Amino acid sequence: GDFVYIPAGTVHAIGAGVCLVELQQNNDATYRLYDYGRPRELHLDYAIAVAHGGPHNPAMRRKLPLKGSATLTMGPYFTLERVQGQLAGDHLKKHGPLLVVPIEGDVLVSGESVSPGECAVASGPDAVSPADDAQCLLAWPGVTGA
Repeated sequence: GDFVYIPAGTVHAIGAGVCLVELQQNNDATYRLYDYGRPRELHLDYAIAVAHGGPHNPAMRRKLPLKGSATLTMGPYFTLERVQGQLAGDHLKKHGPLLVVPIEGDVLVSGESVSPGECAVASGPDAVSPADDAQCLLAWPGVTGA
């Protein structure tokens, strides 16, 4: 039930039991400070140069109920929402393409099944049909207030 928004440039680590969804521009700019013994290149100078040195803003961390719909973050680059069950109300008023990331249950995107661990691009919310017991993340470019 913990949600933590990690802005670009924030030094972070990923551990066991974490469901990580990374929304980013289409590029390969990952700078590694440490890689747990894996034989991948580290990028110490680059990572230090772009890292934000201050503490993480507590407003970017919160506890969510395990079920139900919620807006997770809304900003100039993207809006991310968790949806439980069918899309309704404000979701159906939104327009434009969005990313769909199933967390649990069955989700159809343009009539094709998308499973947890996968991601799909939908032309709009009318192309997304989660099952009543499904939970998924929806990401729109920029702020998408209703």
